[in-house]
Amino acid sequence: KIREDPLTAILEKGNKIMRLSMHRLCKFLLVALISVYCSETEEPRGFTSGASNNEAYTSNSIAAESTMISVSDAMDSLTDTNTFSSSGGNLFLTAAKDLTFEKQKNCETADNNAVVNINVTISGESLITRKSNEFQKNIEGNRKTVRTWSWENQEVPCSADSKHASIDWSATDLEGLRTSITTTKTRNTTVNKNGDYFRKVTRKVEATRSVTWLSHVNNGDGTFTRTKSITNQVTRTRDVSKKGKDFSLKYAIATKEDAPLAISVTRNTADRKLVSKKVTAGSLIFGNSNSDYVLSEFSNLTINFSADSCIVNSGKVTSSFFKEGETEPVKKIELTASNGIYEVLDITDIENPVIIEDLDYESCNIKSFK
Repeated sequence: KIREDPLTAILEKGNKIMRLSMHRLCKFLLVALISVYCSETEEPRGFTSGASNNEAYTSNSIAAESTMISVSDAMDSLTDTNTFSSSGGNLFLTAAKDLTFEKQKNCETADNNAVVNINVTISGESLITRKSNEFQKNIEGNRKTVRTWSWENQEVPCSADSKHASIDWSATDLEGLRTSITTTKTRNTTVNKNGDYFRKVTRKVEATRSVTWLSHVNNGDGTFTRTKSITNQVTRTRDVSKKGKDFSLKYAIATKEDAPLAISVTRNTADRKLVSKKVTAGSLIFGNSNSDYVLSEFSNLTINFSADSCIVNSGKVTSSFFKEGETEPVKKIELTASNGIYEVLDITDIENPVIIEDLDYESCNIKSFK
């Protein structure tokens, strides 16, 4: 039997638990490999130095948010490392379909490498109705990416139009082909609820990703599939202002050393249009295994594409929350995707899973992959 534990019931306790929990969680994750910093412009009401650290592990809202952080970073890996894309990436996935995108892209050669510079700005609005409430989102964003293509003992030239790296994908051996990527992104979202100001959220991402290309296979059905292995080091910042209460969170996430993200991408051979993208396997660490941390493990998380849309069609992400020195998780969250919808369960007690409702998950926007 599955119990219901709506997020709204948790959030009705006010910002105290959420902000205190995230404050504590961020303090947990100040570790050697990836640094995490937390600051608040206003101390939470009821904050005491003796508050229990367990709140970070008992709040389903915090656990679900941590899981979605890992999903967001995996999706960013799919767009940041795209061979052809010059779009905004997952940072903009919640955006409206009629967003205005402005893109600039150029390729230059340096030291036998192809260096591709991409700049994208977006703006637009979206309207969402939930439980008789209307939420109007106004969105502005910017993304800057530098992709450096290198091939051991070979020169990588730019394409004839100076927009892309020119890669000989017919090569039977891709050994030594790598892409190094640095990305900075900012998105400002202002939300009005039923016509009145509700909140403003500024999200920032600074990412370094390393791609090792593994294979290019013609599937014999008019499509081809490329596989690659990705390692990430990412810092994410979220500044929130809601009804006069402001706080800022800064946290980091990285691939597990022995479990990089395994990615496969399938496209039509004739026009190179996307068919699917899949995170086959791999793990992301929110923190470090030498201290308190969250481990998110991916299994066949798949996006399917059509002419004008995309959906997160299938797959699973399991997040386990560990305390320092312990080998068994104190909390476990399972996110399952099915035909564009996420279901999130607290499976800490596997015999009595708890539904986490009202999750503000990020849907798929086809423009983010073009």
